[in-house]
Amino acid sequence: MHQDIKSTERLISSSWSLFDQVERYRHISARYKTVVKRNSEDHQLLM
Repeated sequence: MHQDIKSTERLISSSWSLFDQVERYRHISARYKTVVKRNSEDHQLLM
């Protein structure tokens, strides 16, 4: 029984870690996309 609790805690911990990484990736990719979009708008303004 005690072993089950430990493995469940480990599973929850690794799930949160994975969720954290996904959130971080989403923020970084969203920021990158807005930078790329802004650059293309600037390019159109120059033309």
